[in-house]
Amino acid sequence: MSSHNQQALYQKISKVCGVCIPVIYFLIALMIFAVFAIPTLIFFTDGMFTLNGSNEIDLASISSVTKVILAISSFILIGIGFRILWLILNIVQRFKQQEIFSQKNANLANSVAFLMLMAFIGEFILNIYLTVITGNLKLSIPENLATLVFVYVSAWILSIGSQLKAENDLTV
Repeated sequence: MSSHNQQALYQKISKVCGVCIPVIYFLIALMIFAVFAIPTLIFFTDGMFTLNGSNEIDLASISSVTKVILAISSFILIGIGFRILWLILNIVQRFKQQEIFSQKNANLANSVAFLMLMAFIGEFILNIYLTVITGNLKLSIPENLATLVFVYVSAWILSIGSQLKAENDLTV
């Protein structure tokens, strides 16, 4: 690939990332809102609470201990989600600066994948708990598993790309 084509490609990546950054900040703001909204809904409403579309709980019929467990679990999952978004923001900002294939980006992507795995496991455990509490056997493997695999593969590709770039830089 000629240096002109490569530069044009990097400029396109930079433009797309420039659009993505405000979107990520908006998602982070939604996560901050959720920190306050979810516990309020759990403790002060009597409606239905649905976790990832698999378990629906009538908040009026569960104990205070279960509500506390739901609130703490929600805080933990929101915290993990917040950290994932923050790491993605760092990756996108580095892409915007035209630093695509670097070991730092690969490490950030690996961190995102690990946190996604932790969120997946936490959500699965919470689903099991809610299934036991409600007696409603509705366990499913969330579609986030496919995203998790994609992120791990992307992190691996970034790592290989950074190694190839380092080798290429040495030969020039």
